[in-house]
Amino acid sequence: MPCWPQRGSGTIKLHAKYPLLVKTSPIAGRGVFAITEIPWGVKIMQYQGALIDDKEAAERIAKGATAIMELGDGLNLDGFDQGNGAALINHSRRRPNCVLLRDQRQVWIVAGIEGIKAGEELTYDYGSEYYPRKRGR
Repeated sequence: MPCWPQRGSGTIKLHAKYPLLVKTSPIAGRGVFAITEIPWGVKIMQYQGALIDDKEAAERIAKGATAIMELGDGLNLDGFDQGNGAALINHSRRRPNCVLLRDQRQVWIVAGIEGIKAGEELTYDYGSEYYPRKRGR
């Protein structure tokens, strides 16, 4: 069950260092949007979810789970199980505006080098394992 607070009129406000809003995304489904400008290098929010082992992660992925984040040492987070909304940040390979920072057993969403403008959707590159690169690109 997600831990996303303040629901209303098709949008959800998330608790993070900067105000964020979940709403319909032009990329895919729902996405996370900045309400105010976010400067580069700032830890915006931690990627949270249920802590599961590799076996449980593989079982969930086989059943269609799409928000499993590897931590290493056989541990993973399922962002849609006890998550905080960070799992709704969409993928962008060409112009992501966020990066992931892995620190111990934590994963942080960090604003990229150009920062994030108010109203802009937060994105990061999910990587080639999740979205394999196509030849010629």
